[in-house]
Amino acid sequence: TFFDQPMRASPENVDTALRRVDTLAAMGGTNISGALQQALEAAMPPADDGGPFLPQIVFLTDGQPTMGVTNPQQILEMTKRLDTRAMRVFALGVGDEIDVHLIDDLVQQHRGARDFVRNKEKIEVKVDALCQKIAQPALTDVEVRCEGLDSFDVHPARTRDLFCGE
Repeated sequence: TFFDQPMRASPENVDTALRRVDTLAAMGGTNISGALQQALEAAMPPADDGGPFLPQIVFLTDGQPTMGVTNPQQILEMTKRLDTRAMRVFALGVGDEIDVHLIDDLVQQHRGARDFVRNKEKIEVKVDALCQKIAQPALTDVEVRCEGLDSFDVHPARTRDLFCGE
């Protein structure tokens, strides 16, 4: 972690985080469960007066879980259990060896969205699209009802949030 708690993206905090990124060294292994657990258990920054606060996690991964909990079903169960604040999870998978099913299930469970950047694609386009999406939630906690109708079943039973541009 870069900070003891989540921080606002002030210019000073972004600069500090970028300097810390420059010191990182890849050591091999992907601890998806550990990263998600830390994000879900992190303290939330206090809400400001800027309107409603939609708690979101942006999860970047380069592959499949190889460290910590590696069973996808156990990872999904853990994130569901730890998510006490209705967090939205947005995932960006980078590379050609990504567990697509795990990422799809994770973002569906947490009402987010995902995208993938393959090895020969430009990451800037995908990151920009993700930033545009999470910056502009259009409808949250969407509920579909069929009042006054005899309905047998409603699909999907639970919808995800909708964001500008969708």
